Amino acid sequence: MNRHRLFHSWPLAVLKARDMHVQRRSTFIELLPVAEGGICNRDGDFRSVMHVLRSDENLVYCPSMEDLSFVIHQCRQKGHIADGLLLHAFMCRIGIDSHSSLGNQLVCMGVEVGYLCWAQQIFDRLVLRSDCSWDSLINAYIKHRKVDRAFILYQKMQEKDCLCPKTHTVASLVRLCGELKDYDRGLEMHVDIARLGILDQTLFVANALLDMYLSCALLDKAQEVFNNFTVKNVVMWTSLITGYVKVGLGEKAFQCYKEMQDSGYSPDTVTFICTLKACSTVGAARRGQEVHAEIERLGIFKKDVVVGNTLVDMYVKCGWLTKAREVLDEMPLRNVVSWTALITGCVDCGYNEEALQCSEEMQLEGVIPNSVTYIGCLRACGGSLDVETGTKIHGEIEQRTLFKNNLAVGCALVDMYAKCGLLSRAQDIFDKLSVRNSVLWNALITGYAECGYLNNALYLLGKMQQEGFAPDASTFISMLKACGTARDIDVGSELHAAIKKRRSLECDPFIGSSLIDMYAHCGLLSKAQEVFESLSAKDVIVWNSLMTGFLENGCDEEALICYEKMQDEEIMPDPVTFVCALKACGIMKALSKGEEIHSDIARCGNLEKDSIIGNSLVDMYAKNNSLVRAKEVFDGLLCQDTVSWNSLIAGYVQHGEGEQAIDCYEQMQMKGMFPNSGTFILGLKACSSIGAMGKGQAIHVEIERKGLLQNDILVGTAVIDMYAKHGSMLLAYEVFNCLPVRNVISWNTLLTGYTSLGECEHVIELFERMLEEGVNASWVTFVIVLNACSQMGLVKQGETYYKCMLKDYGVTPSLEHQICMIDLLGRAGYVDEAFSIVKKLPSFLDPSVWHSVLGACGRLGNSKVGNEVFRLARHIGRRDSSIYGLMSSIYVAGDISEETEMANLPKAPLDFLCFPSTFWWNDKYESFSSPLFQYTV
Repeated sequence: MNRHRLFHSWPLAVLKARDMHVQRRSTFIELLPVAEGGICNRDGDFRSVMHVLRSDENLVYCPSMEDLSFVIHQCRQKGHIADGLLLHAFMCRIGIDSHSSLGNQLVCMGVEVGYLCWAQQIFDRLVLRSDCSWDSLINAYIKHRKVDRAFILYQKMQEKDCLCPKTHTVASLVRLCGELKDYDRGLEMHVDIARLGILDQTLFVANALLDMYLSCALLDKAQEVFNNFTVKNVVMWTSLITGYVKVGLGEKAFQCYKEMQDSGYSPDTVTFICTLKACSTVGAARRGQEVHAEIERLGIFKKDVVVGNTLVDMYVKCGWLTKAREVLDEMPLRNVVSWTALITGCVDCGYNEEALQCSEEMQLEGVIPNSVTYIGCLRACGGSLDVETGTKIHGEIEQRTLFKNNLAVGCALVDMYAKCGLLSRAQDIFDKLSVRNSVLWNALITGYAECGYLNNALYLLGKMQQEGFAPDASTFISMLKACGTARDIDVGSELHAAIKKRRSLECDPFIGSSLIDMYAHCGLLSKAQEVFESLSAKDVIVWNSLMTGFLENGCDEEALICYEKMQDEEIMPDPVTFVCALKACGIMKALSKGEEIHSDIARCGNLEKDSIIGNSLVDMYAKNNSLVRAKEVFDGLLCQDTVSWNSLIAGYVQHGEGEQAIDCYEQMQMKGMFPNSGTFILGLKACSSIGAMGKGQAIHVEIERKGLLQNDILVGTAVIDMYAKHGSMLLAYEVFNCLPVRNVISWNTLLTGYTSLGECEHVIELFERMLEEGVNASWVTFVIVLNACSQMGLVKQGETYYKCMLKDYGVTPSLEHQICMIDLLGRAGYVDEAFSIVKKLPSFLDPSVWHSVLGACGRLGNSKVGNEVFRLARHIGRRDSSIYGLMSSIYVAGDISEETEMANLPKAPLDFLCFPSTFWWNDKYESFSSPLFQYTV
């Protein structure tokens, strides 16, 4: 039977053309096998049919519908869109372009090759549309994110054709609602799904609904869908766990994992991976260990590298780097993802050297770093200022051509060089990058700002805007932080003006917080408060910035007022708030207020156990001399770190409990805690306070063993001070000479030691040596040197030092220096000159000034000057009883007749003679009684 059939719908003109164009019949002789054989699977037949389609439009013999279907099938398989377009043109020419079977196939082909407009045109002309056409076109619009068209087609499919979309199409639409956070359309889809009765038929749609509700943060609805689903399996449970992880609800995800196990379902690999990610989001390392144990029990760990990588990542994100390294070492197969997770974790936790060491080990194993690995290593180099290793990594990146193709790597290189202070290299890389983004601009701008080149940073900020990149919040935050550090109020004000122009940023609480920090660092608290008041939304971060600003500028009471106002406005304090408030209480010695804040912390739950807050509580109680409470809080801490121990030791040292301080120091070492520089300094101070030189020497040995004398000048200075206070100047001098760098503080400490022992000739000698070494003397240095000159009676040398203070060293003479000069002149017998300095003082309230002059007058018996000084001292410090004793000494030294001076004095009370240091002040008559004289104003 001849299978070649003509379409019943051939136009009459085509049939008549058969007689008119007999001459073309020979053209189709070679196509007879096609006409006789119908659909064939040979490429030659495909070419033959296409030859017919390309021929003149006046056809005598036409391909059958089967032949055309075959051509469409071949075009779809081979992706020949040109042939498909030619076939469609042929169908339009002969009037069969609305044919259902061929048209639906063409729609599917157009969707497959991405010709959506063409597919839509064919679709619109079809008389009958198949389910496949509807689903194909809807899914194509979903894939290309043409959301409105996808939902319009979905509605038409149900309204006009009364067709039911396939479940995968419905699921795709639901997932699209979740991705777009389109809650309204998602609910409509749920209603349609329930109406169509397909929810209970497949897990595919149920999982999509779960994902949609979780993405829209509609947790109750998601749980409702899950609970109402009659048949649950491991996929369903895993979908719920995954959904909770995606929205950051790690606790809820882990709870689902436990419920799944309790319900008798065994987790699969995907379940374990999702649960481990849940533990990562909440930092629940202990729970992660439970999951780890289950994975080990089932033997999954050694079979699946993805599970191993997830375990490493979980421990890293929980801060358990040692455990993460153990897991990595146990993995039978480690890939670049495994190593990169560990390297990134080390960098995030501040262990930059360890991160670089891991990178070296990885490459020794033959694992080639990827771009993420290089980014982590560059961050480590920037954090540790290791420019040598950073340059080496830069060379590897250049060799692998990752630099030009990966903008993130380029940003990391710019950031690394900028943090290392090599701004020219950072600029060079920046200039070479053909593509730039805001992150890249921010990295370079921040580099210039943090290195103190604020004008360069401002120039780049302007250029960034010229090139069409709008500065974001992070740009301004970096700049404002640099302005605060540099105390550059001019540039800070310019930035504030630029922020005001961008109204979207002006109300940003992070920008507002940075502005407050900047003005507070510059000492402009009024401007900081002005910014604070202008913010429409004041969150806890903004309040914390204002509190911190008050503390930095010594306004501790205002900081506590801020804390109280926060409570009035029902702003929930965070750990930073509590730390600031406790610090203010410690400085102000406000114990009762500190106890109130302690109660507030206790009401907040587990914050009391937080190490940072716990350390602040210990410090507050210690500074308020409530050492018993400080020890109670310390003992209750879950984690007693070095800061905790230092706070307690500092409290004991500050309040004269040196033995307790040393006992704490020894307990700290016994418990395996490593002292830091601050611990050693406190330990040395404690030894000095109780004269425990032997223990001080033991601490010195430990400091030497750790190499701190060569690296930390403050520790070295503390050792010198300890020996000096014990009178061991030889040992103090030896330590001083061992210091690789000596600053003015270490020199002053040594000079003070010699002064306290009366070895003033060494003080003058060391002072001259100090100047020769180019160390700038401070005002403290001159107090020590002038005191030494006073003790040695070196008037001319002391006057020389006094005169050159301001001229040569920029030290303005203070009251302490003037007192030293008064003492120097008085000791040398220059009482008149000393008194002339006293009279020139703009305000002198310190009793030591007149004590010094009166003492000198007493030694010389100069009653004339003594009387003048006494009158002045009596007028200013009327309740200072010691001046009367000094005046008595003057009269005795001057051999003035006791009868002459006491002729007009009333007889002294008998009990006064028994206690000659006792004096009585008579406020009514403004008189002072002593056994030797009476002076009345």
